[in-house]
Amino acid sequence: MTASVGQWSEYPGTLVSQDGLIRLPYDLDNADPASPESLELSAVLREGARPLASLTARPGPIFNAAHDSFRLPLDKPLTVHVVNAMGVVLGDSIIGLSVLHWLRDAYPHLKLVLYRGATTPDYVEQLYHLAARAIGEIRYLPWPLADIPADEPIIDIGNFVFWPRFATLPTIDFFCEAMGIDPAQMPVSDKANRWLTGLDLPELPQAWRSQPYVLFSPEASTPVRRIPDSIRHAWIDRLWGAYRLPVLGFANCCHPHFVDLRPLSHDTASFLMWIRHAQAMVSADSAAVHAAAGFGVPTTAIFTTIDPMLRVRDYPRCQSVALRVEALEGIHSSDSADHVALVEDISRERHPRTLPLPMPAP
Repeated sequence: MTASVGQWSEYPGTLVSQDGLIRLPYDLDNADPASPESLELSAVLREGARPLASLTARPGPIFNAAHDSFRLPLDKPLTVHVVNAMGVVLGDSIIGLSVLHWLRDAYPHLKLVLYRGATTPDYVEQLYHLAARAIGEIRYLPWPLADIPADEPIIDIGNFVFWPRFATLPTIDFFCEAMGIDPAQMPVSDKANRWLTGLDLPELPQAWRSQPYVLFSPEASTPVRRIPDSIRHAWIDRLWGAYRLPVLGFANCCHPHFVDLRPLSHDTASFLMWIRHAQAMVSADSAAVHAAAGFGVPTTAIFTTIDPMLRVRDYPRCQSVALRVEALEGIHSSDSADHVALVEDISRERHPRTLPLPMPAP
């Protein structure tokens, strides 16, 4: 099976190019098309790229749950090589790493080797380096297939956003299945990202160590999931009126009771630090919701395009609000002006004063 570079962009898995290197479609999509390396790679792929999961001439299995379900054998010492573990965005990574942490704790004889995309955003990679000591070795693609011991299993979870079950399963259950684990095996208590509490994070700046605050996090990785600019002041008014605490957040909001944390959040560790110490949070459908669950921060999460139970089912301190718009159902990403206008309309209709607030932590 061969194809051009463009034809692989939505392939549910990872590729092996003719030169024997494992390559992530995400990296191919993000390569500079004018660079000599990219032009050379295009030629290599045109001549014979193959799906990693289609290679059967090695003793160790190559698993890809998008094509065939499987169960990972866990009854003996095992080194498992996981390609694209656990994605290229921060929210998915927080959830997916919960599965890997649980696996390592429950099966200490298991060794994990993670293969990460070369063009993944740095702020996402920072999370993996914070977590690495508790998970396993991290390697970066492309990687020679021949350098992976032939008798050790490979799990391919490349391009999982294009797997049909990613849109229909709770994310934590999806990652369990992608790893060959029955989701029922993983205790519910381990599905709320509590592994984050074990990270070595910086202390709050001195001025905030004795000053309680609440968080407002309206941004998201795509415009269709953001809390619109037009109602952000109304949210800040509501939070200030309810808690009489400073409202901090990661956005440009000019409001007398709001503090923009972006100048004080230079990396992923500081982003997590601010969430960890919040009394409560209101957030768009973003990584902040999954981080808050890990730290037990009471949260109201606003969803515009997806059933909240696919994302926050196992978060006991999270109240979800679904601003249901039929035309937006199931959209993972969009900057379409029409889609953003629909979010604006429903957000004005469901005004912040009508939506529930989280109960602050005691």
